[in-house]
Formats: sequence, C-alpha cells, structure tokens
Amino acid sequence: MNWLVRRRVPVRLAGFAYPEPAHGAEYKAMYSPNLVFDQPRTFLRFDAAALRLPVRHDERSLKNFLAGAPLNVILKYSDRQSLYAKIRHALRGRGPERWPLFANLAAELHLTESTLRRRLMADGISYQLIKDDLRRDLAIDALSHGSESIVAIAAGLGFAEPGAFHRAFKKWTGVRPGEYRRSPAG
Repeated sequence: MNWLVRRRVPVRLAGFAYPEPAHGAEYKAMYSPNLVFDQPRTFLRFDAAALRLPVRHDERSLKNFLAGAPLNVILKYSDRQSLYAKIRHALRGRGPERWPLFANLAAELHLTESTLRRRLMADGISYQLIKDDLRRDLAIDALSHGSESIVAIAAGLGFAEPGAFHRAFKKWTGVRPGEYRRSPAG
C-alpha cells in the first residue's frame, strides 16, 4: 500500500492470532509500536483516509516492484524525497506553534504558493492534512510514551481547548485520548 501511493501509511495497530513470540520486540520495528497478541485474527489497522489516496504506479512499475519481492514488501516504505516527507520533516523539527503559514512554507521550499498547492493536490494531500497527520502521530506518541496530562498534550499540539483535541483525536483514531492511553495500543 505504501508503495502504491508513494507515501508511508502508518500501521496504527497490529494484531496477531498467536501468542507473542520470543522475538516479539522486533515486531515493533516491523509493524507498529502498538501490538496486540492472542487475537481472534491477525490484522493491521490504519487510517481509512489512506484508502482514498491516489495510486501512483502503473503495470510496468508493478512488475519492477514485484521483481524485488519479498524484500521490498516487508521493508517500511520511506520516500524521503517526496514533498509530503519534506514538509513533514520540516514541521517535525519545530513545535506546532512555530509551523509556518502556507505562504511561508512555499517560500522555504523555494516554490510559489500555487505550485506548492498544485503539487500537493496532485499527490492527493493538503498542507492541513500533513499538519493533522503529524499532530495525530505526536499525540499518539505522547499518550503512549509520555506522562503529560491530556490537557498539556492538547496545548502542546496547538489546540486552543482540550475539547477540540478530544474531538480531533476521536476522529483520527475512533477513541478518546484517555481511552487510547488506557488501551493495549496506548
């Protein structure tokens, strides 16, 4: 899926229909930091929005891709040259309160606003979507690995009020932040 859309589609939760193996820690690097074992079935959970991303390959590139299988099938996809990756990297290096306005981002990338908008649209994304994806990932990381209060996490991610963060997080993951923190995935 990552290869098809030329962008990484993060696995939010990986479940396995068997007990955790001795090398289970390696699964975090292979699939997701959020794992559950002894499930009724094996599954990978990702954001449904990924299903709407445009396919970026054709039959010829598929043949080349399959020629490298299975190695390229099990490696995490990373296209560091994509516009999505460049923007995400630029944003990740600063706090959300310092994320640039669209016009300033275009200038940083040495593009006009219209060119940047057109290139993002061609990839099926927007600047707002990139910011939302990054906020979601930062929120999941903070809830999974940090001890900050949910109010502090919301403020740190640039939400004006905790209620807005709760609504956004539920939209992203299907559960409220507190539920996520208490779940096996959190």
